[in-house]
Amino acid sequence: MIRLTIPGEPVAQGRPRFSRRGKYVSTYDPPKSRGYKEYIKQIARQE
Repeated sequence: MIRLTIPGEPVAQGRPRFSRRGKYVSTYDPPKSRGYKEYIKQIARQE
């Protein structure tokens, strides 16, 4: 079992955002959610 302790305040998962690029639709995470996910990835790699 893997156990991680993430220091700091939790950040809620934001709803995905959509943008249209010509004929195609692209989805992306809001900047706040994206930054927090990167923070968690860094902590997980250190463990």
